[in-house]
Amino acid sequence: MTQRISVSAIHLRLTAAEAYEALRGMERYARLTDTVRSVRLERTDDGRHISHFEVEMCDGGLADLQGVWTAVEGPEGCRIGFDGGIDLGIARRETLGPAAARTLRDGITEQLEEMFGPALLVDRAVPREPAPTAGI
Repeated sequence: MTQRISVSAIHLRLTAAEAYEALRGMERYARLTDTVRSVRLERTDDGRHISHFEVEMCDGGLADLQGVWTAVEGPEGCRIGFDGGIDLGIARRETLGPAAARTLRDGITEQLEEMFGPALLVDRAVPREPAPTAGI
């Protein structure tokens, strides 16, 4: 079972093209954190980019976080989002599942805030407790 991770924000000054170009650089930026061991960007046939992050968990093991970035222009600004999930495996799911997903979501949010600065407004109404989902 996969723990779903979603982050949503609005940037007041960037266009979707500018935001997406910055997000493509997330691969380099994410390598500056202590928990990210490797980052790989995969382009799908339909043009989407899927980010694969190999992250070190608090128990010392590794897990794969993967998700899709979006940048869409709207009347209030550019909506930036990440929707993905992490499969912790059966052994970790019960003990680390929600806490690990919450920590990763908070880390992604912090990275976005550092990348985009004070003009980025993170949607804090997104449920703070990750929901387990199958098949992400």
